[in-house]
Order: sequence, then C-alpha cells, then structure tokens
Amino acid sequence: MTTMGMVVWYGGLTQFIAGFFELINKNTHGCTISTTYGAFWLATAVLFLEPTNESVTTLGDSFFSGGYFLMWFLFALTLFFCSFRGPLVVILLMFLVPLNFLLQSIGYFTGNYTLTVFAGYEGIVVGCVASYIGLAMSFEVVYGRRYLPLFAHQKFKNIKW
Repeated sequence: MTTMGMVVWYGGLTQFIAGFFELINKNTHGCTISTTYGAFWLATAVLFLEPTNESVTTLGDSFFSGGYFLMWFLFALTLFFCSFRGPLVVILLMFLVPLNFLLQSIGYFTGNYTLTVFAGYEGIVVGCVASYIGLAMSFEVVYGRRYLPLFAHQKFKNIKW
C-alpha cells in the first residue's frame, strides 16, 4: 500500500499524459505504450485499493489476477512484435514487459508465490531498462548528442527515437 501513490500519480497519470505528448511528436508506438501502460497502472491501483470482500475466495482472486495479467501479456506481446524496427534496448524492454506479465500470470494461476516474487524482481529490471531509455533520450534532447547508446540497428539507422 505504501507505493500506491507512485503507482497512481507517476506510473499511471503521468505516463498516461506523456502518451499524448508522444502523439504530438507523431510517435504512435510511443503513444500507445505510454497511454496503455499508464491506464494499466491506474487500473492495477484501483484493484489493489478496492476494499476486500469476505465472500470472494482467495482462489477467485488468484484466478482473476492470472487472467488479468494473461490479457496484459497478450497485449504486450503485440507491442513487442511492433518494436523490431526500433533500437535494440527498446526491443529488449518490449521483450521483458510481456515476460513479466506472463510470469505473473503463471504465478497467480498456479498459486506459485515464488514465481510471482521472481516476476517482481524481473519487473525491477524492466523499470531499470525503461529508466535507461528515458535517460538516454533526455540526454540527447538536452545536450544534442547521444551519451547513452540505444544500439540502433545499422539497417534502420534513419529511424528517430
């Protein structure tokens, strides 16, 4: 519960709004990623902040959570397939995100607490990679050159990220 403020305001609302700035920059993929994952964080916060109901069994909660993350896995997988023309670090991020959702889904469906904890640690790696990408892009905008490489494909070097 202590992280719900970050989840709602930074992970959710700020990311959702940033997606519209990506749309202004004509970056449809970035817009889709930011607005959708912003909505994901807002929806996840609502699920965790909702008062518990004693008539709902733990099995139902685990099954629902497994299905919830499975649907997000399928969506994130489509974004992964759309990322192949981008820099390698972005492709890595777009691979790690659906992997995280898949691990969480399997963990909830099977009741394997260890797997959900592992998914949490993998989620920290996702956050680090995403932060690296954001920092690299910010440095390029502020200083006019790349200080942190994103490892663009030689074949697709003309694509601006």
